[in-house]
Amino acid sequence: SRIADAAGAERFAVIGTSGGGPHAAATAALLPDRVSALCIDVGLGPALFGFDAATGMVEETVAEIHAARRGEAVLTAHLRSLGDGTDALHEWFERLPASDREVLGRPEVQHEESVEATEWAAQGIDGWVEDDLALFARDWAFDPAAITAPTVLVYGGADVLVPAAHGRAWLDVLPHAELRIVPEGGHWLRDHETDALRWLAAAGQTTATRAPAAGV
Repeated sequence: SRIADAAGAERFAVIGTSGGGPHAAATAALLPDRVSALCIDVGLGPALFGFDAATGMVEETVAEIHAARRGEAVLTAHLRSLGDGTDALHEWFERLPASDREVLGRPEVQHEESVEATEWAAQGIDGWVEDDLALFARDWAFDPAAITAPTVLVYGGADVLVPAAHGRAWLDVLPHAELRIVPEGGHWLRDHETDALRWLAAAGQTTATRAPAAGV
């Protein structure tokens, strides 16, 4: 809310991708009067709300989740054993679906991923540890039932990093949401995120129009 306040945005739409999905959902749940629309884009499923976040995950991610559930010390040791993450995407490339490989082959996307990898390595693993603990080992301090904003869930049917089962789990706790699955899509849904952003803008405008004026 402080970022929105600084930007002078009384109402705003929220999108969260991958591990950012639960954070976007939390924003919508905790600020229902300010969030006009929500998009969870290939976001991790609603852990601790009857869904196991390890569902459908590859063995490396399952190991990371289990390490997080065993506590900070175990998780820290596990993540340190993985290195700094700068080569992670290269190592994964051949395991990704064709749609992901095509997107990641684009020069502008390669540049973005390179910048992110450099920043990731420079910051160390403290944030990684905190994020894993928050996502997989601690109670989520919000109730999905408090989310009233129009919501769209966007997932790739071929995603090997966050399977579409996570989107279906969100639909179970957000029955008012719309679930969109891109059949051959993977984890990098760049060509579909533009549509999601347009949807957010339109949905946010609609809810802003319907919202009662202050004091009414």
